[in-house]
Amino acid sequence: MNWNPDGTTFYSGSATGAVQILIENTNTPANGITTYSLQMLSLNLSGTTALFGNFIITVDPKYPSLGSHIVQPEPEGYNIGNFCDVLFNLSVNGGASFSKADNTVRMRLENPPCGANLQQLHIQYQPPNVIIDWADPSYTLVGSASLNPAVWVPIGSPSPATVPANFPLAKYLKLICE
Repeated sequence: MNWNPDGTTFYSGSATGAVQILIENTNTPANGITTYSLQMLSLNLSGTTALFGNFIITVDPKYPSLGSHIVQPEPEGYNIGNFCDVLFNLSVNGGASFSKADNTVRMRLENPPCGANLQQLHIQYQPPNVIIDWADPSYTLVGSASLNPAVWVPIGSPSPATVPANFPLAKYLKLICE
């Protein structure tokens, strides 16, 4: 993440934690583009930055944090992007007290922790397989047969990965950065 307190200078930081997002779609695709409504239900991140050291960021569920998730087909797979406008609570004293932001902050996926650029994932269904392609070799494809409990196992192939659609570990897939 980048902190920009004065509109000019950027301070980098990093954080880890949990986020819960509700994704809904009541729209029909327009021009091949499907738009989903997002609402961030919870967020709890802990991290550090050169600007003010250690911090905790949360979001108050009483204030809706709304956004969009867009999926657009491309010849080589899908182009996916999203954002969410979030009203943060910030603590710089280990959670002893929190300050509420004056305005919402637009949160979007960019510059993953170990990737240099936004990591685009392309997925194609070519029966009986699914072909998954990504550019950054820092990422590894892992799969799990269940989310409760999730047991993530490397699929074992660099990009592009060809996975049988009926492969048990292909039920849930994600990229991890190593």
